Amino acid sequence: MGDPGRRNQEGQPHAGLGGLVLLIDDDGPFRQSCARTLTTTGCEVRQAGSWREAEALLDDEVEAVLCDLMLPGTDGLGVLEKVSAGHPGLPIVLITGHPGLDSAIRAIELGAFRYLVKPFEPAELLDVTSRSIGLRRMALAQRAFVAASSPAAGFMQHSQLDEHFGRAI
Repeated sequence: MGDPGRRNQEGQPHAGLGGLVLLIDDDGPFRQSCARTLTTTGCEVRQAGSWREAEALLDDEVEAVLCDLMLPGTDGLGVLEKVSAGHPGLPIVLITGHPGLDSAIRAIELGAFRYLVKPFEPAELLDVTSRSIGLRRMALAQRAFVAASSPAAGFMQHSQLDEHFGRAI
């Protein structure tokens, strides 16, 4: 992965991403390198080497999942299905060193946010993670707005709504 850098693909400096990312990859050194890159921008990274480990780390605070396609036990496509079923709208990026048309098509069909091919530059990791977290925050802000607008849902305080939109931006 090399130097983490702090520039996006357009060459602009990355702002602090923040956010909570679940990183699932059975290659420990690669996982550690990705985690170091993400933490340079303020992300908190939970790491797992398999779906079995990741399942215990996944909760509603996670804003993006980065998952290797080839894992022991449940593969990345299986993880994608399970996470999507339990956490609808949570962006999931599949990472692979063995890209294939069939797996890429299946990933898209199952709702993967992105299919990232190894090796990749740190800037690409930061860019896709930033976009994933931004998408998640916008979806949560939209839900908060709809809930606040619904007469049946009651009245949401302006400060709560501002907080949701502030995090999204």
